[in-house]
Amino acid sequence: MVKKIDFDKKIGKNFKSDEQRKKDTEEKIESGNVREALEELKTVFKFVEPLSEKAVEPYIQLANRMKEIFPQNINATSIIKKQVENIRLAFNEIDLTKIWRKEDCDTLFKKMDGTGWVLGQQMDYYKMLNLANEDSEYIIQTIIDDYSANDFLLTLDELSDIADFLDNEDGDGFSNQVKQIIEILDINIGFYKTIMPTLITIFQYVYVKVYAGNDENAVMHRHDIVKDLNKRKLNVELGSKYIFYLNELLIFKSSLELFGSFKGSINETNYSRHSIVHGKFNPDRYTEEEFIRLVLLISSICLGK
Repeated sequence: MVKKIDFDKKIGKNFKSDEQRKKDTEEKIESGNVREALEELKTVFKFVEPLSEKAVEPYIQLANRMKEIFPQNINATSIIKKQVENIRLAFNEIDLTKIWRKEDCDTLFKKMDGTGWVLGQQMDYYKMLNLANEDSEYIIQTIIDDYSANDFLLTLDELSDIADFLDNEDGDGFSNQVKQIIEILDINIGFYKTIMPTLITIFQYVYVKVYAGNDENAVMHRHDIVKDLNKRKLNVELGSKYIFYLNELLIFKSSLELFGSFKGSINETNYSRHSIVHGKFNPDRYTEEEFIRLVLLISSICLGK
């Protein structure tokens, strides 16, 4: 049921391939559009795609050339000049030998493996890789802190990304559901306990949509996830795609964890897809951490389409 991911698709709201962003930036420079060219340069810092020396060099050159290209627009007091200088300095300070090293990726994902957590669309990947040498508890707590800050702003942004994905994929009523969930949580984030069963349903829908393709009769089963995981292990994505390959392994493992068995009373059962949909999990036991983790899992699956 697994299929190869096209990582050159949109990842987050500001993603473009290195080649496309360089082309767009140069076109804006040639047309004399200063502000749009600056925006192209600034959004490089929002990439989820790992920056390599080859990828960064064109932007360093463009930033250094800005003053020569737009002399009529840049004077000693202009805001544009300050923006150009800030971009130029930022690129020059990049340590290209420490960006997205494979060993950092391996270390980070080894720490996250088995925790049920994945990397979502809104996550600061550079920040996460800088935490690779911290212990698992610290890494997960950092994610929780980031995603619960500012009234769960990043969590709501992830939900918006899920809604966008469903809109683009003809997600029927599921897209409307996610938008309604956002409206509900905007009123009171504490209402997350009410919408957890709905998120479980959306999780299953999105997983099948991404990994089963056009098979309208496909249903998500535990053995399908196992097959997807094993097939993906045989198709390693190296180079700049490596971090996404590792994250997809976490997606499958986290999905398997959600399909765990349960037994006991509603106050004793494990948190799982089965205990929730069968009415064997007390909703009062839901935690903010489980809510954030489920949203991140759904959002990260959307990256695979």
